[in-house]
Formats: sequence, C-alpha cells, structure tokens
Amino acid sequence: MKRIQILFLFILIYAGMQAQLLWKISGKGLKNSSYIFATHPYVANTFLNNSDDLIKYFKQTKKVVCEFESGDFEGLKTIQENAFLSSGKSVISSINKDDFEIAATFFTQQAGFSLESVAALKPQYITALYHEQLARSIPGNSDGIFSDAWFQWYAAENNKAISGLESIEVYLKYENDTNSLEKQSARIIEMAKGHKAHKTEFIRQIELYKNGQTDSLYYSKSLTGSICFDMSERNQKRALVIENEAREHSCFITVDAKSLPGEAGLLNILKSKGFTITAVKF
Repeated sequence: MKRIQILFLFILIYAGMQAQLLWKISGKGLKNSSYIFATHPYVANTFLNNSDDLIKYFKQTKKVVCEFESGDFEGLKTIQENAFLSSGKSVISSINKDDFEIAATFFTQQAGFSLESVAALKPQYITALYHEQLARSIPGNSDGIFSDAWFQWYAAENNKAISGLESIEVYLKYENDTNSLEKQSARIIEMAKGHKAHKTEFIRQIELYKNGQTDSLYYSKSLTGSICFDMSERNQKRALVIENEAREHSCFITVDAKSLPGEAGLLNILKSKGFTITAVKF
C-alpha cells in the first residue's frame, strides 16, 4: 500500500511539473521575444493572483493581443446584438411542453434565472449564462474577472496598446452555432436532463486547465455545442497576425487554451513558420 501511495504522489508531482500555460515566441529575426498565454473563458483572474512571474513577463512586453478587442462601445453592441435570436423567435417555441418544464425547473434551480426571461437569446448564450453561474460556484473562482477579459482590463490599466487576433465580427462568425434553433434547443434539454454529468465534466475541464494540461482540453460538444469551423484555417490566419504583430512589438498574446495544442493548434503552426516556441514555467 505504501508503494502505491508513493507512486501516486510521484504521478501528481510529475503532472504538476508538466503543467503548461505560457510559451515564449522567439527566433525568425524577432528583435524581442513575445509570449502566448492560454486562457479559459470561465477561469477568473484570481487564479493568477500569486503568479508574479507571469506578470513579470507581461510587463516585459509592449502590446497585448487578445482574441478580439472588446473595449469599445460599438464592439460590445455587436456582441449584444449577436446574442439574440432574429425578431420574433423564441427558444420556447422550439421545445415541447414536457421538455420545457424540465428545462425551466433546471434553470430556475441551478442557474438562478427562468427560461422565460432568456427565451429571446440564442441557446448557446443561455448555456453560457449557466456556465458563468456554475463557474462562480467553484471555490477560488467566485470573484474577479474571467481571465480573457481581465488581461484587456489590466493592459488598459498599465497603458499598454491592445489589439485583437480577429475582429469581433470574424470572431463571432467562427463561434456561432450554425445548427437550427430546434437542434440548439434540443442540446439545452440534454444538458438539463443530464446536468449532474454536465457539471462534473465542466468542473473537470477547468481543473485540467488550472493544472496546465492544455493537451487534454477539448471543451466537448456537450459543453459548447456543435460549433463547426476549420481550426487549421482559422489558426493559420491568427498565426499571421501574431507574426506581423511580433515583428513590430514584443507582445503578450492571450488565446483560449483549446486553440493551442495539436497539429492544427497555434503553437504547431507558429513552429512550422520557423519560430522557436519555448515552454515557460511560472
């Protein structure tokens, strides 16, 4: 039994040693190094409170490059408009009576809002509202700003230039669920009926992120819906933006962790362009 405990402890220590969320981009004639940091849409900046090393690298850079710049009024207006169904449509109309009662009870008890109050939203945004509530219920994650937005705020506080890998319009095009309203609504019902398993998987994905196990992150369809796009094509375009920005300034780049690993991931594409990608511990 003691040997098993020692082996288990070793596995935990080794997993911690492999934790990875930050990489340095250098080589290919860059004057200064840039950094790319993996974010999670539902992990608050309180996770970074004790990461003085990370802030050190952040302050070494001249510009912050996020997935999209959301600080201006017109950008926020675009996001808001995209969240709603076209005029006259409602999630309620695409759900039968029995399923509606299940979903209504679920959202009232588990998310703190009624389904009727958000019926004009696209289903993926209703799910996002629930995920925000669920994320805030996780110890150590209840306060603060979710990290992807926090970096933009922190950059503004430190008078750093800010830009996006994509325009808001392009970002929303990739992130929109293109399935029919009926299929999107059916996914909400599936989530409501299997909410215990859904919650377990959601929390597991956050823990994987916090442990730096980005290779294991995938944000399953049950969590995010069937958002279909060519990851390789999208990351090729974003890698070109990173290359152009890094030649002009040393940059701190923040991007959703699920976009980084794998053959079609940003890290691999940047390597294929001739950059040196070095894991940085903090």
